Amino acid sequence: MLVLSLLAALSPGWLEVIDPLYARRPVELLAAGAALGALAWVLVWRAQDDMAASWRIGIDKSEKTELVTGGLYRFCRHPIYLGLQLGLLGFTLLIPGYLTAMLMTMAAVLFQVQARLEEEFQHARHGETYARYCAEVGRFFPWTGRWPRS
Repeated sequence: MLVLSLLAALSPGWLEVIDPLYARRPVELLAAGAALGALAWVLVWRAQDDMAASWRIGIDKSEKTELVTGGLYRFCRHPIYLGLQLGLLGFTLLIPGYLTAMLMTMAAVLFQVQARLEEEFQHARHGETYARYCAEVGRFFPWTGRWPRS
């Protein structure tokens, strides 16, 4: 992302040469990309704030944290990942191209993998309480992605 950002800022002509989609970028995408980036920033900040003392990076089986189901977590089990994905979508709109689309796609797959690993951990840690939460709240969106699947 940093390299693409630097290329777009310092040498957009070179980026147009290596990525033909960037050469045909509509200017209208810039406002949408910036708006999504701002929304993503607010979503990630708020989700981390909602986690408070339970916020961690990665899975640490030795730490005991509370299950957070309030704030944004009432609507989505992984609002931080949702925000990061929206941020990547915004980045893709700001710097459209094959490279950014590939980056966004790979990140989406990795967010799915990490979310599933965390859900397995939370289910092992919080048992039926977590299973009920999953039955009521979608993985990334309120209306989709229930876990565990029947």
